[in-house]
Amino acid sequence: LAASAQADAVVCLAADTLTDTVISGYEELGVLARGEPGSEDAGGFALAEACVALLLERRSRAEERGARIYGEVLSYGITSDAEGIGRINREGEGLERAMRLALERGGLEPGEITAIWAASAGLPVADEAESAAIRRVFGEGANVIAPRLRLGEPIGAGGPLNAVLALMSWHEGTTPGPVLVNSLSLGGTNFAIVLAPSAQE
Repeated sequence: LAASAQADAVVCLAADTLTDTVISGYEELGVLARGEPGSEDAGGFALAEACVALLLERRSRAEERGARIYGEVLSYGITSDAEGIGRINREGEGLERAMRLALERGGLEPGEITAIWAASAGLPVADEAESAAIRRVFGEGANVIAPRLRLGEPIGAGGPLNAVLALMSWHEGTTPGPVLVNSLSLGGTNFAIVLAPSAQE
């Protein structure tokens, strides 16, 4: 990844693993799937494990060392619903603000985004809120990709996992322009980041 920042390079790590304590905690919150993950009767998400590492650095530094640049960070937006742990704003208001903020900072119109990589992971209240927010920002028929409905929810590594999958999608020719990646937490934090293909590609 290439971007302008105060640091020349930052290694961004995200990892989550399953333990009995983690599983018990989410069971008590009542957010785990009871049926087949991704199905209408799932009722929640299936926990998963993941580890993702991204190198974010200045374009000039990456070019100097001949690195392969997978994409660029154009902008981001972050908001908080302050609903409380395990509570979701059912209208997706905070996530909507985060997405609009990311677009504004990037100088982009909704129609310029070729895909939205959704945080949806199978928890109906959260997925429905995100879907509603996406419709308000991008309208009906937006290209929404939700890999965690199939892969499971790796909690803290979920957003970075979507970012990596979005970056890789350009090399497969599936999303030829800027994309927006959503991430949200059960604590009320909403995050949206806009990524664009590298000029090298």
